[in-house]
Amino acid sequence: MMIHHLQKPSDGAIVKPFGTGSDVNVQEADVIVVGAGFSGLTAARNLHQQGMRVLVLEARDRVGGRTMPGTIAGLTVDLGGMWAGPTQTALIALADEFGVERFAQPLAGKNIVELGQRVTRAEGENFFSARSDAAKLQYSTLLVSIEALAADMPARKHWHWHRAAEFDGMTLAHWLDRVDALPEVKSDMAISCRALLCAEVTQVSFLHFLFYVKSGGGFATLTTATEGAQKWLFKGGVHQIAQHLAASLPPGAVKLGTPVHAITRTPGAVLATSGLESYSARALIMALPPAIAGRIDYQPPLDARRDGLMQRLHMGSVIKCYLAYDRPFWRQAGLNGLVLSDTRVFSPIFDVSPPDQSAGLLCGFIDGRAAVEWSERGSPARRSQFIAESSRWFGDAARNPVDYLDLDWTREPWSRGCYGGYASPGTWTGYGDALCRNEPPIFWAGTETSSIWYCYIEGAIGAGQRAAQEVLADMAKRG
Repeated sequence: MMIHHLQKPSDGAIVKPFGTGSDVNVQEADVIVVGAGFSGLTAARNLHQQGMRVLVLEARDRVGGRTMPGTIAGLTVDLGGMWAGPTQTALIALADEFGVERFAQPLAGKNIVELGQRVTRAEGENFFSARSDAAKLQYSTLLVSIEALAADMPARKHWHWHRAAEFDGMTLAHWLDRVDALPEVKSDMAISCRALLCAEVTQVSFLHFLFYVKSGGGFATLTTATEGAQKWLFKGGVHQIAQHLAASLPPGAVKLGTPVHAITRTPGAVLATSGLESYSARALIMALPPAIAGRIDYQPPLDARRDGLMQRLHMGSVIKCYLAYDRPFWRQAGLNGLVLSDTRVFSPIFDVSPPDQSAGLLCGFIDGRAAVEWSERGSPARRSQFIAESSRWFGDAARNPVDYLDLDWTREPWSRGCYGGYASPGTWTGYGDALCRNEPPIFWAGTETSSIWYCYIEGAIGAGQRAAQEVLADMAKRG
């Protein structure tokens, strides 16, 4: 398995941390940003553009957070987030600004869907024919109900919705039982839940599921590529945009290998500590996943709701895997490489081959509880399984890939999972008020704080913009 290190812009803002001598070194800034993902970098850039001195502290040896580059068969691919949809306007604007080209997710040809051990093929993203007549009718009815409930939910502070307590008191599985969903429909919804949230229907609050649908602009938008969230891929990978954001900051503004262990607040000031280094500022933006931010020592301790929320937004479980071939041979058989299954390990599978077809790339996901199981089995076993399943779908030609690559996000120490935090029952109604309630000089960013495109790159960018505005407003008030 080959993974290339992040290529750092030669004239960018990235530097290694200070030395680790016995004397504590304190560096000052106007604002400290913890986390160099899209949210933290966006906040830092906006503040820098307003004349603020900004320091971005990042634990990893790279920027990008839950986006990350890898190399397979000589091609650079995304090991983390990688798609964009038409309504993700902030991400598209950044890509255009930095000259990062995008291309359409390949869909020409027939997909393969396995439901209840029945295998069907249909053009493009047409999954409807895979269902029995009874399941088609009920699935359509349930989606109408889900969309109607999500539409009725407020865009912000959904935990105050008049039906919040009712739906936060049950899982998605319980709701499916309540509406007497057919076993086939339950399997169908389980595939969607795993693909979207990297969690099981038995784990996710139904209120959270509705909120997720709301934040992404509807179930169809979330689950399709034609005009949805998987419409475009980026040539060379979306992670490049994070590199460009970092390079737009002054030299020395982004410090890699600098995990923050403690944050101390005093009136009008904050001190962040990493090993023997300390960083002082008038304000601090926390742009980490809640599951990671909650492991930092805060003095004085954070509000009880904030602390509780960080403990309860569980990270999803996912392993992302690639198989490389000399060409996308499945297209010659009239297949588009898109596979969904309720029984196999890898679901979904996508054809993410480059437009010039210089290689054939299949990208497969292991989501939810299967990711926990296959994390323990290791990369060689995952490679063998991916080849076996691809051979089932695409024939003997799939038995001989030229390369393999994967990343187990459950073992990433500074993410502890992907794609983002999901809420189990009782979380939002009990702790939601803390989501964006700042405790100056600490302000909260990160995609989990966004009500639009929650847990997507678009949500991360929006949260960074919001946090920067809140810091500026607070500083203006303080004078």
